[in-house]
Amino acid sequence: MPGYGAGRKVCPEAPCEWLSNPARYAGYNTRHMGFGPACTSKRPIRMANKAETLKIEGMSCGHCVGAVRRALEEIEGVAVQAVEIGTAQISYDPEEVDPTRLVEAVEEAGYTVLETA
Repeated sequence: MPGYGAGRKVCPEAPCEWLSNPARYAGYNTRHMGFGPACTSKRPIRMANKAETLKIEGMSCGHCVGAVRRALEEIEGVAVQAVEIGTAQISYDPEEVDPTRLVEAVEEAGYTVLETA
């Protein structure tokens, strides 16, 4: 598409401009795909394939939901499916993410993980 996104660098593995956040909900890691600053990653897109539901204590409002979502999204290899008061549904690549890192991220945000399922 000539002229589309002129001057922007795009991810060599996929047409970044054509994808939107629903790709993340399908299990793809879209953090490096051009959402926000121009994409410069050379890494292949891999599907996160292990699903987890985290039961979280201490969340009481939309700010809490946002804080937990941001903490989990910062972990490379994690796709956040849904975060609600008390739970977070995610999927991740077990080759790239140690499950204890999920708990640490939530706890660093100020909340307590009661269990994972």
